[in-house]
Amino acid sequence: MRILVCVIVLIIATYDVSAQDRHGYQINGQIKNLPDGVLFYLITNNENGTADTLARTKSKNQQFSFIGELSLEGELHYVKMDTAILKLRDKRMSWVRLLLDNSTIILNGDLKDWPEVNIKGSLPTQEHDIFLQTVSNLIKETNIEIEANKNDSNKVAEIKGNYNGLFLKKLEKNPSSYIVPLFILKNSRLDLDTKQTAYDKMPAPLKNSYYGIELKKHIITRRASESIEIGKVLPDFLIKMTDGKSQSAWQIIRKSKFTLIDFWASWCIPCRKEIPNLKKVYKEFGSKGFNILSISIDENYKSWTNAIIEEDMPWTNGLEQNKISKEIFDILSIPAHILVNGDGVIIGIDYNRRGSISGPRYIISSSRKRQNLRGDELYKAIDSLTMNKRLTN
Repeated sequence: MRILVCVIVLIIATYDVSAQDRHGYQINGQIKNLPDGVLFYLITNNENGTADTLARTKSKNQQFSFIGELSLEGELHYVKMDTAILKLRDKRMSWVRLLLDNSTIILNGDLKDWPEVNIKGSLPTQEHDIFLQTVSNLIKETNIEIEANKNDSNKVAEIKGNYNGLFLKKLEKNPSSYIVPLFILKNSRLDLDTKQTAYDKMPAPLKNSYYGIELKKHIITRRASESIEIGKVLPDFLIKMTDGKSQSAWQIIRKSKFTLIDFWASWCIPCRKEIPNLKKVYKEFGSKGFNILSISIDENYKSWTNAIIEEDMPWTNGLEQNKISKEIFDILSIPAHILVNGDGVIIGIDYNRRGSISGPRYIISSSRKRQNLRGDELYKAIDSLTMNKRLTN
């Protein structure tokens, strides 16, 4: 009997420990008048406007549920109702936004009011919605001030500066909330040093949250983008090659005396119109130490590889990873060209980006002559390097 009691106690103790160690989220929907069989999706949104479906479930007895576990907490998720079989009022959103963590969340409401539901158990979501309204009010007040002082540029600059100060002051009232890295990351008015300072102040759980990690990556890549200037060394980055493997840009660049980095896409008409000019230059100087590294920003791998075949591009081709065209090079439009030497030093830039006052910067050769890096000007630019014996020596 004593042995039996010990075994039972051991089983109970083991069960209690496993229950305590179990982590994850549970989203329970309790919606009055909800028919059986209505599909619900748990999704996240990507920067490119697409969405990833993480889970799906069907309603039963006016309820639905999602159960899972987040490896990184504090990311915006959306509970989306498939309204195809329902008659809801026109132009109504079909999703509920959650700043999700590993907790139990209850969505209470009525079908006729969806997505206006009562959210219980999600403190990050409550903090997010409250601060979002705070920011909205702050922006309205700031815009009113700017409009009232639009003829005074100094005053307008002062008002914009005050906005950032007020924004940070209000955000500091939530020092341990997942909203901190999210709103710091998304605020384009904050300079990089301010974002770095805010990140450094964050406790470890925020730094290790989804947006904490995204903010760190953002800061690192933006720092790298500061070196995209003539005379500075190009930061290294990885690109996906046509065989599916990743390769360092530096490994490619160091094989040639000069490399033209060409950002393009299969769907970009101006880019494809520029390819004959690239072929002309490559045919003339490809055997003299000059190479082209075409980096596509295509999201569809097949579209990219098909375009390479269609255009018969004989030089090095790669597909961007981690949105380097935006995060490192700050490219606003394509085609975009950067010319580097074998040491990775930038000697020519020809593309629009934030900070450009009036269009692209140009190649600066030893003669200090400025030339475009496209069309006939590209040929002349590379030819001038040949005349200076830079390619042949």
